[in-house]
Amino acid sequence: MPDDGAWLLNMAYGFVPEAPSRGGVGNGSSEVGADAKAARLRYKRQVAAAVQACALAGCDGLLIGCAEGLLGCELFGHPSADVAAEVWAEVLLGEGSTPGLASHFRALAFCLGGRTNPRTVLATKAALQSAFLQ
Repeated sequence: MPDDGAWLLNMAYGFVPEAPSRGGVGNGSSEVGADAKAARLRYKRQVAAAVQACALAGCDGLLIGCAEGLLGCELFGHPSADVAAEVWAEVLLGEGSTPGLASHFRALAFCLGGRTNPRTVLATKAALQSAFLQ
């Protein structure tokens, strides 16, 4: 630990989720649904790659967060907090016969964002609780 009491950060990994295109008038709901599923899968692959990289680097802990909430501002079309929380739960806890990656870390923490309004923080917290406490 450095002399001034700050923690040594061994690794930082960042990514920006890709939003489904909003499309123009006339797009069918099946196109929008398929686009949202594809964006969710891309986001899940980014999350899995980030967590795997941290595990392979020998990190003891994982701090997950964004200044705008869990993963970014919905204003810019990022996935909703509910979708993001579900993806993080699937990657960390596993799904079906696929084990999760949480066991590679001694500690996991979600930072709910310092710049967000209280409603966003509460919504993010509720989404995480719903996804992880099922």
